[in-house]
Amino acid sequence: MLSSRSDLTDSFDALINIDESEKRGSRIAAALSRLSPKNALDLGCSSGFMVKALRDISIDAVGIDSSGDRFLEGIRQFLFIVDAGVQPFPFSDGSFDLVTALTSIDYVSDYSHALDEVARTLRDDGYFVMTFGLDPRMRSGSRPNIHPDEWWARELSRRGFSADAKLAQDYEWEVGLRHQISGTPMRFVPPTLVRRYKRFRGKSQIGCIVARLNSPRQYNTLA
Repeated sequence: MLSSRSDLTDSFDALINIDESEKRGSRIAAALSRLSPKNALDLGCSSGFMVKALRDISIDAVGIDSSGDRFLEGIRQFLFIVDAGVQPFPFSDGSFDLVTALTSIDYVSDYSHALDEVARTLRDDGYFVMTFGLDPRMRSGSRPNIHPDEWWARELSRRGFSADAKLAQDYEWEVGLRHQISGTPMRFVPPTLVRRYKRFRGKSQIGCIVARLNSPRQYNTLA
């Protein structure tokens, strides 16, 4: 049993496995390449490890983060300091084939502004891939946006996105669950059973949505 707030935080960190290793970045980039993007934006890019991995496979990627303290040398020219919850993204309308937000939109102060900017900078039929915390106990002052899959899907639908459940399952595995069970006996269990087990046990702390932008200008009509 978890005995303190610190233990709870440590447990969630271990489950989420926010690993910025080159190996993990390469694996996720390979999965994302199946969407055939020519360019991409990583929202909440942290060190820029995903930007590097995408650029390594010839996808013209850039990243934004609220702080540049962790930016990797060698790719700093592709990383920009932007508060995604307040500031407009420094890119023109319809700039990207793909936008990713890997356990980052949880921390944005104003998720609505960030999603509007994602819709604005994504091209028609472009993809948005986001992963996010699910357990309400993760919510804190610095991480205010902890909501279930259905809640995020509704917010995206209001902005002209349609979610692809099959792709979401594939990417939930690629960017989250497979990494969580690496090195454990669960790695021998089929992905579908792992997902069901973790959901049933309440131990899958990360959700995933893959959405395609169908009506990119609808977001302007939001009240």
